[in-house]
Amino acid sequence: MTDDTAAFRAEFTNGLRSLADFIDSTPDLPLPDYLDIQNAVLGENDAAERAEVDRIAALLGTTAVQRYDEHHYTALRRFGPRITFSATAITDAYMRLYKAKMEIADKLIITAWDGE
Repeated sequence: MTDDTAAFRAEFTNGLRSLADFIDSTPDLPLPDYLDIQNAVLGENDAAERAEVDRIAALLGTTAVQRYDEHHYTALRRFGPRITFSATAITDAYMRLYKAKMEIADKLIITAWDGE
């Protein structure tokens, strides 16, 4: 869970500034094509999570959109062509399905390793 205290926010933004300063002072450092700061929104239920994404969208000056067959609800703002900040809520039903798939995948991987 994210800590929204003033100290946490200062630590976070100072880290971003330090990263930018380091990148500027190290021209040989290879950089990724883009950076996406993602905020996974967690709440009591899907409606509460969507409401929080809508609140964040308003702060970002954008509108949240449905993505990925309407399982993801995302607010996104670009800061230049290579940096984004996003907040996403994923439906509980989709997360249950995802976790079930990952459990099956884990069992298949373990079975394959045991067979070696």
